[in-house]
Amino acid sequence: MFNSTPDGNTHECNTISGIANELNSHFSTVGEKLNDELPHGPNTYQDYLQNPSPHKDSIFLHKITEAEVFKLINEIDVNKSVGVDEIPPKVLKWGIASYTPLLTKLFNDCFQEGVYPDNLKIAKVVPIFKGGDKNDVNSYRPISVLSQINRIFEKIIYDRLYSFLVEKNNILHKKQFGFQPGHSTEHAMLDMKEHILRNMDKKLVSCLLFLDLKKAFDSVSHSILLKQLNYYGIRGTALDLLTSYLSNRYQTTCIDGFSSILTLITWGVPQGSVLGPLLFLVFINDLPNVSSLLSTWLFADDSAFCHSAKSINILENEMNCEISKVQNYKLSVHYIKKSQFMLIDWRTVHSNIDSIDFSLVMGGHPLTKTTSYKYLGIHIDNKFSWEIHINYLIKKLSQVAGVIFKNRECLSKKSLMLIYNSLVGSRLRYGVWTLYLGRC
Repeated sequence: MFNSTPDGNTHECNTISGIANELNSHFSTVGEKLNDELPHGPNTYQDYLQNPSPHKDSIFLHKITEAEVFKLINEIDVNKSVGVDEIPPKVLKWGIASYTPLLTKLFNDCFQEGVYPDNLKIAKVVPIFKGGDKNDVNSYRPISVLSQINRIFEKIIYDRLYSFLVEKNNILHKKQFGFQPGHSTEHAMLDMKEHILRNMDKKLVSCLLFLDLKKAFDSVSHSILLKQLNYYGIRGTALDLLTSYLSNRYQTTCIDGFSSILTLITWGVPQGSVLGPLLFLVFINDLPNVSSLLSTWLFADDSAFCHSAKSINILENEMNCEISKVQNYKLSVHYIKKSQFMLIDWRTVHSNIDSIDFSLVMGGHPLTKTTSYKYLGIHIDNKFSWEIHINYLIKKLSQVAGVIFKNRECLSKKSLMLIYNSLVGSRLRYGVWTLYLGRC
């Protein structure tokens, strides 16, 4: 039996078709429901845009060449899943000579008319159980699969959009480290570490706030996103194309060979898409402008804020004031369970800062104070000693070492090296820049 409450009532589903339709309804409406729960403050998206007037430069969609399409078809991974069009990736590669001119003409016509084909906007969703109650729709993560032809077209649009926004106009915020070449989680962590240590040198008390943005990709407002794109210079036919891309999108959820009815999606950036992450970066690009006091680090929807002051009382008052500004932003937050903060004092090695009375409240919910937090895969502690992260690594690596030792006689050297590089070497290398570079 499958129970869910997408409309406030409990539904009982005893068939595969009922479960598929119930999950599809939940997945397609979660963004809209989260938006209804958001507080409606006095601010609008315009209040967070950094410049007083829109960018004068506008994007130009250069004509697509057959060589460009040929290259993208040739790069297709034949092991990728098929979309609702049921065209296997290998078929596109086998017929590359025939498909290349046809797709080139189709894509150029779309560029010229500012229209995105409806057939390319249908997503096939596969629910993956992520833990918890199997009868709860919230215990499943939707994995969206789009057609390979759609991915080719999206890559073409992505290249032109990224070139305009980032390479030409440097529009994305410098503290956004996600989904960009030359940026990584380690860069974000190292930048944060250096910021904190500089404040410790100045003998300031710091507060690190980690916010968990709830269903951030699903909560994107199409109308706000399109207005932001227009502000940043995506206008004319290019804006028409992206408007068409976001509108009239449908999805179907597939379970054990059964596909649910098609459901319209009116919120969020398309999951499983090439363009989705970049469009989300545009949507969240103004988050650091919410507060002039808070320093911000972003890796897509993973956000951290920091403020420092000369005393605990000043820090507490200023942090609560700035948090109220973040609260008025346009994304939903897991207030109690996952959003936490920690205090870091320049005297922290010699004093017990954990016992200090310090509270932060967001949206009427008290936030949890912690002495350590796992951010972007690294355990940060309020003494910046990295002891917790190192102990975590020791525990994980000991388990893997045991597996390797027990199987040393029955596995080849090549297999053992594969296990080592995957489960040991990768963990040892990750975060090394944060832990060992700079001041410690």
